[in-house]
Amino acid sequence: MRAARDLTTRELTPADAAEVTELIAACEVADSGVALIELEDIVADWKRPGFTMTQQTIGYFDDARMAACGEVHRSRSESYVHPAYRDAGIGTELVLWSQRTAVALGYGQVGQTVNEQNTAAVSLFERRGYTRRYSSWVLELPPETEIAPVELGDGYRLRGVEGAWDERAAYDVIEGAFSVWPDREDRTFEDWSTTTTRRDDYEPWHLSLAIGPGEQVAGACYASPVGDIGWVDQVAVAEAHRGRGLAQALLVRAFGLTREHGAPRAQLNTDSRTGALGLYEHVGMRVVDTFVHFARVL
Repeated sequence: MRAARDLTTRELTPADAAEVTELIAACEVADSGVALIELEDIVADWKRPGFTMTQQTIGYFDDARMAACGEVHRSRSESYVHPAYRDAGIGTELVLWSQRTAVALGYGQVGQTVNEQNTAAVSLFERRGYTRRYSSWVLELPPETEIAPVELGDGYRLRGVEGAWDERAAYDVIEGAFSVWPDREDRTFEDWSTTTTRRDDYEPWHLSLAIGPGEQVAGACYASPVGDIGWVDQVAVAEAHRGRGLAQALLVRAFGLTREHGAPRAQLNTDSRTGALGLYEHVGMRVVDTFVHFARVL
């Protein structure tokens, strides 16, 4: 195994997307036993407004083979070292690179979410002065389990999107619900839609809406198939419409749709800032993976 100092580095280009996907998938399999990353995830991430690959990405190469990669967007770092190249000092180099990059971009802090199974990464961030900000979990609804349907109150119903105006209303609900989380940075509609409704693999059925009195969008859920897994990326209910079972009803609809499209398993992610873990466990989901977000002030 070659050490970090023996590898070459350069910024990434769109042509690297497939190899980055393969590298991250190898890391996910090593840490979690399953790969959830898709090529479309990488392509969408790199299309986000304000993201400049020449300034915000790096790749480590062993001749022509990619050994590691990293990117910094706003105050969040995403860095990965291929399992075959771990314990060679590359992770440390990526942490230092992410700090320098964040400072150069004018960010006051930088952080990364890592799988708790990757004990080497956890130890690295702790040694480098990062603090644990929050935990997050991947939960799964077993294929043989059904979420109990919810009878919606008068004036409420579920439907799919009917036009671009629905996408904006869904964003408003999701951003409004998520914006109260500690340490969360606001997202513009352009940033949100680039990674959801403007993805290359987006289909209108991926976005489910809860409609309330006056035809207001009261809740939204974005879900799509990833292999045999129906992955709920986002689910949110506007504060004025909570306590009516809308989130559970949206999950029933979303998981039903992903199963119809060939994904019998169902998963989602939540974290300790949301207080939603108990809700998902109550409807029959179980934790299958645990992550921790580390961050440090620069």
